[in-house]
Amino acid sequence: MDLVNNLFSNKRKWDYGLILSFDNNDPAESIRFFETQLLNHISVNNNLTLVTDHEGYKRIVSKPAKTPYAGIYYNIEGVKIKSFGVFHPKLYLFTSKDEMLLLTGSFNLTHSGFKRNVESVVRFEFKSGKLEPGDHEFLLEVKDFLQSTFVSGNDLIEPVSTSLKKTVAGLIDSQFFKSVEREKESNPYIERKYYFLSSVNNSLLSQLRGIVGQRFEKVQILSPFYDSTLDIFREIKLLSDTVEVYVPDDKSTFPKEAFASEKKLAKEFSFYKVRKEESKIERFVHAKFFSFWTNEKKWDFITSSNFSSAGLFRESHGKEPRNLEIGVLFQGDETIETLPLSELEITELHDFKDITCSSHDLSISPVERIGSETKLWVKSAYYDHEKIYFKLFKQYIDDNISIDECKARLIIEGVEGGEYPLRREGEEYYFEPNLEIEGDKRIQFLLFPSVSDFKTLPANVNRLRHEPNYLPALGASAFHECVRVGGEEGLA
Repeated sequence: MDLVNNLFSNKRKWDYGLILSFDNNDPAESIRFFETQLLNHISVNNNLTLVTDHEGYKRIVSKPAKTPYAGIYYNIEGVKIKSFGVFHPKLYLFTSKDEMLLLTGSFNLTHSGFKRNVESVVRFEFKSGKLEPGDHEFLLEVKDFLQSTFVSGNDLIEPVSTSLKKTVAGLIDSQFFKSVEREKESNPYIERKYYFLSSVNNSLLSQLRGIVGQRFEKVQILSPFYDSTLDIFREIKLLSDTVEVYVPDDKSTFPKEAFASEKKLAKEFSFYKVRKEESKIERFVHAKFFSFWTNEKKWDFITSSNFSSAGLFRESHGKEPRNLEIGVLFQGDETIETLPLSELEITELHDFKDITCSSHDLSISPVERIGSETKLWVKSAYYDHEKIYFKLFKQYIDDNISIDECKARLIIEGVEGGEYPLRREGEEYYFEPNLEIEGDKRIQFLLFPSVSDFKTLPANVNRLRHEPNYLPALGASAFHECVRVGGEEGLA
């Protein structure tokens, strides 16, 4: 389904627009899609801001030629999650003086998310003065999410830029939210049928159980991506005797290898394969959809989160990753507009081995031992102001290799570029090669201590140089609050 025309067919005037999205493959191309396919469907008077994960943000601003309208017609900001979690919500929020359009679900701001995939989407339209019972509480939950995530601060994410904080503060202080608060005072409490949830302070599952109940008669799970371990499967089985797992065909990261060694556990689940074909084109099922059945009712949960510990289950912030996710929990309510998943082709499987998974094995360990050599997988790397930064999987560094006293030997397109001492900045390491890396280059840097064999860490590093003059005609922009692309002074 083409979500651009389905969800944004009416070009209306808004005061504020806020888009939260995630793309770990090619975020610069995603922004290009936004500028060429979606931006002309959106008209915002005051401020339109796009927020993405910190790592994706760095890759976006490293290719300014692909984002010519950034800082002119919209703003780009990055959010950094602590302990290797990711900023993973999908939210499209637009407000005017008396109206709001809110879209959320599984669809990222990508060509695949809007044009090719099968996605789970929930769409709300609100008008002050005509709010239905339960709308006020829901909207104030949205406001609280924005406040705690971007303005007040929390234990999950690093402090955001001043420009992003100011933008969101203006949005939640807008006339629309003020009208909602005034109307709430004159509306009595009712039994609610839908909730806006986020993992910024507590896990999604703990909040969901507080609303639906501590145990469920049945749980249905539709998710394309999974952990490589079975911990989350064991946890959900403690909460329900009946669990049905719906796995998209071909591209899923369902943990077949883990279940192969836990065949007894596998027998406690029912597995189904789902697929969708339209016009002889196979559509990837990227939807994340969960149903929870109790004695009295059925609750559906449309969310940004996959069936993973970092997305749904992880409660406290610590060494293990915890993502920032959102979702809408609701009873079967015809007034809530969703894109149906009923047209999926579903096949019951007699054996989990019949599930076809992605050829990309996400369960590979970040540490591989090959003979006497240790190979570490780089989580991220980028070039910024004549420094090469890189981040490793922290939980493996201390136990397997100490790199604080290492040096880095740089190789650019097969040509040696010298040796440099390593520095540390928070969770990232960096070294300063003192040279200009033009264009996209194949970079390899070798880390070696004084008494040991070389330790190799290959990485693709793109040029990333922050200069405000990359953005044309900044001073001519009518969107004065949008000229900052992250940080306080131009590009940061």
